[in-house]
Parts: sequence; C-alpha cells; structure tokens
Amino acid sequence: MYRKALKPATKSGIFFWNMAGSVCNAANTVLMTLIITRICGAETAGIYSLALAVGQIVSPVAYFEVRNFQVSDIRHEFSFSEYHLFRLITIIAASVFTVIWILLNGYSGEKLSAVILCCIFQLIEAYENVFQGLLQLHNRLDLSGKSFTLRVVFDTVLFWGLLVLTQNFFLSLLVYTIFAGIWIFVITVPISNHFEKAHRTSLSFIPQLAAACLPLFLTTFLMSYIISAPKYAIDEFLSPNMQTYFSILFMPASIVNLFTFVIYRLYITKMAEDWVNGNRKDFMRQVLLLLLWIALIGAAALLVGWWIGIPFLSWFYGLPQLSAYRSELMIVLLGGIFAATAGWFNVVFTIIRHQKTLLIVNAVSAVCCFLIVRPMVQNFALMGASLCYMVSMAILTLVQIVFILYFLKQSKKGTEF
Repeated sequence: MYRKALKPATKSGIFFWNMAGSVCNAANTVLMTLIITRICGAETAGIYSLALAVGQIVSPVAYFEVRNFQVSDIRHEFSFSEYHLFRLITIIAASVFTVIWILLNGYSGEKLSAVILCCIFQLIEAYENVFQGLLQLHNRLDLSGKSFTLRVVFDTVLFWGLLVLTQNFFLSLLVYTIFAGIWIFVITVPISNHFEKAHRTSLSFIPQLAAACLPLFLTTFLMSYIISAPKYAIDEFLSPNMQTYFSILFMPASIVNLFTFVIYRLYITKMAEDWVNGNRKDFMRQVLLLLLWIALIGAAALLVGWWIGIPFLSWFYGLPQLSAYRSELMIVLLGGIFAATAGWFNVVFTIIRHQKTLLIVNAVSAVCCFLIVRPMVQNFALMGASLCYMVSMAILTLVQIVFILYFLKQSKKGTEF
C-alpha cells in the first residue's frame, strides 16, 4: 500500500488529518469511558480511569518530551536514527518506572491488570510518536494524522465489539493494546521509511540530547503529576465510582486543550523558523493569536458547560448522579483554560530554548499541588479535587506569564531573549 510514491501534501489535507487525529485522540478517552461505563458499570470505569492516570505519569518517561524538540530541529542537530535510538532507551526506562510505581502503590487484582495494559499501551504510542515526529518535520502531518486517526478508529471499534460480545473488560483491553502495536509496524513505520530509515548509530549523542530535553521531560512529568494527582488522591480516599465521576467531569476541560493542540501543531515548525531567522514580530504575532484562540474557545466552553454540561454528561454516560456536580464541572473547565494556556507557553519556551525556565515554573506548581491535594480531596471530595486542579493550573500559568514578561523586557533592552 505504501510502497507507491506518496502524493504531495496539501494544506487542506494537512489541516483535515491533523484535526481528525487530534479529535479522535480526545474522543477516544471519552468513548472508551462511555463504553466501559455503559457495559461494565461505573466501578470498572473507575479502575480504567485510574489506570489511565498511571499511564499518564509513565508517558513522560517514555516520550522524554523529545517530540517538540525533534520537530523544531530545523538545523538538524540530531539525526532521525539518534532520535529513534533515544526513544528505545526511554521506553526501557519507562518500563522500569512502571514496575517501581506498581510496587510502591501495591496494586493487585483488576487494578494491577488494567494499570499494566494501559502502561504498555503508552509505551507503544511513545514508539509511534518518534515516527510521527519525523513526518511532521517533513511537513507531512497529513500522513501521520491519517495513520493515527485510522488506528484509533479501528482499535476503538474493535474494543467496543469485543466488550459487547465477551463482557470481558480485560480481554478487550489486551486485544486493544496488541492491535495498536501491530498497526505501528505494519502501517506507520513503512510510511515514515519513505523519508528516512533508522540505522545503527553510536551512543555518543545521548548525553547531549538528554541534556537538551531533560528540562522538558521534568517539566512534562511534573505537569502530568499535577493533572493526575487528584485521581491518585481519589483512589486513596474515595470509591472507584467517584473516580469515574471525576474523570467524566474532567473530559470537557480537554476540549480547550484539544483545539489549542490542533492549532499550535500547525504553527510550531513555522514559528521555530521565524525565531531562528530573527522574525520576532511574526513570532509574537502567532503567540498572541493562539492566546486569543484559547480565550475564545475557553469562553465558549464555559458557556456551554454551564448551560447543558451536566444534563448532557448525565444522559451520555447514563449517570444521573452527576447532577450534583455542576459547580465542580465549572471549576474543572476553568482549570482546563489555564492548562491550555500553560501548554501553549510550554511550546513557546521550547522554541526559544528556555526549557529550564519551564522546569522552575512547573516545580512551583507541582509543590503547591502536592501540599494541598490530599487534604482537599480527603475533606471536600470531588470539590477538593476540582479546586486542586484549577488552583495548580492557575499558579502554573501566572508564573509563566511573569517569566515571559521578564524575557520581553530583556529583549527590549537588547539582551538575548
């Protein structure tokens, strides 16, 4: 199928498949939770939500936040073979981290099975990601988006069908994970081979690439902790059913992040070129444009969330109990707006190579989250979890703004930005 010459990319194709991939990625979690809740019940869905949260803390170790560095590497500081080898190393490290996390938390039974499978799935996606980065660097987001979209669609339908037929959540999740791995080697890798293949390479580059991405990795790891910390506290103090309720309330907040992600992925390589070439005005214009988009999308999400958010979620998931959590939904949505803004600033800091600043910012927010999350969830249940998420993201965004204003001031003085 992919041995034939590839058709040239078009702007409409790039936009469509990039959008489709991002939508499917966000919708996948929603649909998986819906399917599990409807067929297996809220308790099993809560176990799945916890497993996803563990996968979210394992994921940064596997990715090591190389993707943004890779796709903005227009000077070719590192070859694809080096990025590929480095990804294999980080996947091994993530596997070890998974084992340590499981042992420290003492998971067993259904939780253990779900956590292992979700973490393996994250490792598979991390391997796929390095090939998607290669395609993006060659301005072929249409190819990476198409491959990713079709995999997610087919895999989700397969999971759904198996769960309906067998009523066995763990068997369905196992097949879901295996299918993802097969797809990558049969479809994604052959597509990327049209541009460059991974070859044997020395290990001499590892310290340099690791040092370049270490601040980004630590930043993302801390961000993942901030996002998932309320779920870990819910697992400690509340029931699996409450885990499901919080995960459902959390999903609308991803809408703002989804659309922001779709838009900034289209601009990141161009912005890197503007920065390297000294086009500061164009660079800042695109930064401000994305902030405007976040504000507009966030305002729309808050209005829709207040108006029909809870009635729709209660109907969609078949959980009338959600009607008691309207205030929590609005707080989480506000936190999602802060998170989208912080995510965009992460990209900006990466392009201008101020990754160490991101580490400081996220460390401040993570410390605040660590100090408040357990007492807030223990005393205020889901309201405490929602407030913890929102406050942590607000602190993160505000500290980022302070640093950006500082850098702008230095730039006006003629100092290196």
